[in-house]
Amino acid sequence: MIEFIKGNVEYFDKGYIVVSCNDIGYRITAGEKTISSLAAKKDNVTVFTYMSVRDDGISLMGFETKRQLSMFYSLINVTGIGPKMAVNIIDNCDISSLVTAIVSSDITTLSKIPGLGKKTAQRLVLELKDKLTTEEIADSFTQGEIEDLINIPEKGVKADAIEALESLGYSRSEALKAVAAVYNEGDSVEKTIKAALRKMI
Repeated sequence: MIEFIKGNVEYFDKGYIVVSCNDIGYRITAGEKTISSLAAKKDNVTVFTYMSVRDDGISLMGFETKRQLSMFYSLINVTGIGPKMAVNIIDNCDISSLVTAIVSSDITTLSKIPGLGKKTAQRLVLELKDKLTTEEIADSFTQGEIEDLINIPEKGVKADAIEALESLGYSRSEALKAVAAVYNEGDSVEKTIKAALRKMI
């Protein structure tokens, strides 16, 4: 297994980038955002990799951070999500937003990722919500936010504020994090909504 490659970007095209290391050029499949970022750095880049072995050949898939690679491993363990789809998901959703959506069962946000339908998004939440590592969650939230996300309210001021923010077009993930950050015991729904809106604007 090749965990990472350090070298220089020689050239790139749609869907892949070539990194030279010790006079060997490694062709690495990657998302467009990853390719653009690595190409901009050009020299002395580090690409975290996954080796995909299939009947039709062997390929390397690359990511800019170890955290992205860790999430990739989690995604490919979900039924119906292969390596290419996992690369696409990570390329279209930053890791903190992705973890938020999974932990909060935000199907709407996940379904907006190109190529990820509602059924696959539901399966992703079902299979990963309780399996994300403590490190993956801790990297995205403060301890207080983690408690709020795990104990999502079904009724009360926070629940009403979250519902109101969703009706205004914010995703469930965005509403949850904003309300969790601003709510104080005893606050009214109106006060909580206004404070959450100020935080998000």
